[in-house]
Amino acid sequence: MHIAHLLEKRENAILHLMLDLQRMGHALSLKEACRRLDVSRSTLLRYITTFNEDAGVDELGLEFSLEDENLTLKRSASLSSQELLGYLCRPSLRYQLLLCLLDRNDVSIPLLAQELLVSEATISRQLASLNKLLKEFQIGIKGGKLKGSELQIRYFYFNLLWLTQPASDFELDRVYQEQLAYLPIFERQYQSSFNPRQAHQLGLWLTLVQKRMRLKDLDFQSTYEIMKPYHQHKFYRQLRSLFLTMSQQKSSSFQEGDAMTIFAFLFSQGILAAHQLEQLLGFGGPIMEATSWSFQELKTSMQMELMMEEESLYQLNQVFSQLYFFQSWIETGFEECPSCPTALQDLAKQILISVQENWFQHVTKPIADQQFQAMVQLIVYLLQVERTKVRLALASSYSKVRNLPLFQYLQQELDGNGALQFEFFEKGKDYDLIICLDYPLTSSHTYQLFSYPHPYDILALKKIISSLHLQKLDQAKRLLEGEYYKIERR
Repeated sequence: MHIAHLLEKRENAILHLMLDLQRMGHALSLKEACRRLDVSRSTLLRYITTFNEDAGVDELGLEFSLEDENLTLKRSASLSSQELLGYLCRPSLRYQLLLCLLDRNDVSIPLLAQELLVSEATISRQLASLNKLLKEFQIGIKGGKLKGSELQIRYFYFNLLWLTQPASDFELDRVYQEQLAYLPIFERQYQSSFNPRQAHQLGLWLTLVQKRMRLKDLDFQSTYEIMKPYHQHKFYRQLRSLFLTMSQQKSSSFQEGDAMTIFAFLFSQGILAAHQLEQLLGFGGPIMEATSWSFQELKTSMQMELMMEEESLYQLNQVFSQLYFFQSWIETGFEECPSCPTALQDLAKQILISVQENWFQHVTKPIADQQFQAMVQLIVYLLQVERTKVRLALASSYSKVRNLPLFQYLQQELDGNGALQFEFFEKGKDYDLIICLDYPLTSSHTYQLFSYPHPYDILALKKIISSLHLQKLDQAKRLLEGEYYKIERR
């Protein structure tokens, strides 16, 4: 599902126009913009003019300019994606309907029509349109109430509110502020210090749990099924006990399904610190099996001796946790996949499909673009070689007038790819190589210049530096191999 599917016509066109201008990085002709958006010239000009006027009054920080039949974009540096998408969603009747249904048991079409000041026929049409969009989340609206897996309902609303409402919008939300007070308990429980993103993620999810758990006849059946491998899991039992205590303190009802939804979210959204993963995976389950198999498959397919270090293992686990527990994702068009050869993108897709077929048979939906991008990011990360720098120094007995031009010349000739750390010699510091000009040193790591360097000196120095670089790279690889992270370790 794309966020644009919720927008009205003008806002839909504005979003796509902005996305095109951002991707291109330069002006777009009005004619080409009309072709891309499939609208007439007069319509697009009306959209741009009225949007600029409205956004200017509201001080949004986004403006389109037309000069010589070319469109350009001006965006405030402080404008966040949540502020922009929230502003574009504001006039949307479909968006307003979704907000109305969030924490209500049921609501009639006449009441919705009265609240939103539109006809009942319009409400009926919009609900039918929404049901088509919500189908990929395996949820729907029937009889004025959200139907389907409660876990997926909460996940859909998390996506929607995460993308369209910045954290500052929740400052007046009493339930959200109450849930923020529980975050230090989670931090102590899991020895994790939450950054602003993680704190807002968990605060928003706990808010959705609180608002939805008050409703009647919530459907947790599919949640119970996918949680069977984890029902006796040590981490789930601990979380269940923690949530039960929180519920008792607030004198609110407790349902097993509510605790399960917190477990699914907490262990799949990059919230907890990576060091928690070793213990979590040690208890097995389909996610652990998929993670272990996939890493071996990456090693074989990429023909690389990859080390199972913590960060890459954590990324794999989070991708598969999301695939296991949740359906679909709301796309915005802002997402960009990192540069990666087509063959490696195909590998990322194949691994996700194989995991889905062999370990997550309950997942019948297509792979979400979010999960594919995360896999590609992991492959790009694994392909990176940590840059090693050779430390060079110039030791000269002459004055700055002679030494500075010499230093700059050597730096220019020897450091073409930025792989050197080059400075003037200081006694007591360690260097891989010291270039000396009338400066006697007994160190074996020296190269003596007879005078201003000749081409012979430059070639000789490049050869020495290349050898030193390979030595340091080899040492770095051996060091990485020594810090392996074994998935079978308990």
